[in-house]
Amino acid sequence: MANLRLTLAVGDYEHTRDLASGDVRAEGIDLTVLRTPIEELLLRYVRHSEWQVSEMGMGPFASLLSRGHKDMVGIPVFTSRVFRHTSLYLRSDAGIQSPADLVGKRIGVPEWAMTAVIYVRAVLQHAYGVDLRSI
Repeated sequence: MANLRLTLAVGDYEHTRDLASGDVRAEGIDLTVLRTPIEELLLRYVRHSEWQVSEMGMGPFASLLSRGHKDMVGIPVFTSRVFRHTSLYLRSDAGIQSPADLVGKRIGVPEWAMTAVIYVRAVLQHAYGVDLRSI
């Protein structure tokens, strides 16, 4: 039987490079890897279905499902398991010493539904008691 031919679009990360280079292979699959800028990946996948397999965060996936995109199947492959507490940056002159000091401050995020941002919001709210409406 012929191998299954798949095209996978992922960002260019250290943790996906061995797959992209072919150093790691799945038996029975002829895989073409497209290193795609993360900013383009979701939009191109949803609008044009250019490939069969796509990197997608939990947040955008859940959002798409809730809006009727039922032609996708999420599989539990987590290529990056990052402790999101280290994903917060602040100005040294902001006067912030603890999460409680965020009250009344402005914060910037790349995208509200981005998975990393969902995790950070959950950590601030549930681990540190920060009311997200107050920032």
